[in-house]
Amino acid sequence: MAKPNSWELHEALRDLHLQRAKKVASMTLSEKDEVIFSRGLAQFLASESMESLENLQKILPSDTSYFRAQYLIGRCFTKMGRHDIAAKQFQRILDQVQTLDPDFSNVVRFTLSTALVHYGQMEGALEQLETIIQYHHHFPKVSALLSWFKQ
Repeated sequence: MAKPNSWELHEALRDLHLQRAKKVASMTLSEKDEVIFSRGLAQFLASESMESLENLQKILPSDTSYFRAQYLIGRCFTKMGRHDIAAKQFQRILDQVQTLDPDFSNVVRFTLSTALVHYGQMEGALEQLETIIQYHHHFPKVSALLSWFKQ
């Protein structure tokens, strides 16, 4: 079998790009956002925070993955050591979801509390942990953290 020449490779790549473009064009907006979310998640897991931020910020509020994307944006800022921005991001999410999804709200509260600790706002962190206990008494590690912080 002969090796393809550069022109054949060029044509094969062009055809592949056209196929992908057609596939993306036929996707619904939600499917496109899910692809963007998956890419952003993979970049987050690979510690590529800036690239992850760029993708996750493209997800529209009307998409089902919007709040998960916003949460990961906060986590990206945490990984970058920007706990001040992360805390503000988590608070924005919490303001929007606390009545919609209590379980996710507690995850956001817990992550917000850790960002506040790193940012030096212990009172705010304690307040978030105490709120978690009100809604979910057995949330992992919260009782132990509250006891430790209050010593």
